[in-house]
Amino acid sequence: MSYNQPGPYGQQPPQQPGPYAQGAPAGQPGYGYPPPPPPPGTPYGAQQPYGAPQQPAPYGQQPQPGYPGQYPPPVPPQGGGKGKAIGITIGAVAVVGALIAGAMYFMGGGGDVKPYTIVLPEKLLDGKYTKNSVSSPGSKQTSTQDLTDNAKVKELGISNGTSVSGSYANAEKQALSVIGVYGELPDPAKTVDAMIAKSEEEEKKSAETRQGVKVETVTPWSEFSPSGFDGAVMKCVTKKTTVNAGTISVSNEATECIWGDSSAIGVVKHAVSKSNSPYGGTTATGNVMSPKETSEAAAKVRNEVRKEK
Repeated sequence: MSYNQPGPYGQQPPQQPGPYAQGAPAGQPGYGYPPPPPPPGTPYGAQQPYGAPQQPAPYGQQPQPGYPGQYPPPVPPQGGGKGKAIGITIGAVAVVGALIAGAMYFMGGGGDVKPYTIVLPEKLLDGKYTKNSVSSPGSKQTSTQDLTDNAKVKELGISNGTSVSGSYANAEKQALSVIGVYGELPDPAKTVDAMIAKSEEEEKKSAETRQGVKVETVTPWSEFSPSGFDGAVMKCVTKKTTVNAGTISVSNEATECIWGDSSAIGVVKHAVSKSNSPYGGTTATGNVMSPKETSEAAAKVRNEVRKEK
């Protein structure tokens, strides 16, 4: 998972935020770019995260030493007395280590988790973020889409996919957007990396066609392992986008984290937008979360939205 997202791979974007197959949600700027100054009475929304997923120890990997069936042989004793005692001790430690590794494997420490769906509640992160209301006719606060036959999603390594997305805000008008695609991911790490590569490519193309837009990478993509996260991989990035149009200046700083496991890919993005527009657009207060803080928030969001099948 920071920035301008094109419409779904070959599909017409709905009015709601939608991962991989939809455009940015109503009231929110596209991935990585704050929108031009809004007309009077139109709030300035948060950006929509881009569409790409990623990684842990996926299915299909060769079993590593220490996993069940791969216990290392005990070290042969070297003669008698002291040498024999050392050999027995080292062998015992190796077996214990193998048992622990095996237990972690079955508990999902490698990102191999029980299949689950993603359901977005009305509030997230201990009730601090509330789902945005939508006033346009026919629009919904949460968007769900069947991506089973979406070729682009399949190219990312996701089969039988279903996407869910929604946007939230807190009292400081900071934005939190969530996108999830659940299905089957035989190689979550590869999928996450593919998503990141795709989003970077799309952002670069968008930057070439926009005047007065500057995108800076504040903190490059880095991997995190927050407490309580049993997925295969989580990677985060922070970027800052500024738009100058005459005397009007708009800035958007956003941190995005992507998690991946055997059942789903998820994108959690925290954004703080500020503007000096005379049209009365919404301006957030406070600072954007750091990658570490966002990774911890993403782990909590994952637990809040995860529903076992």
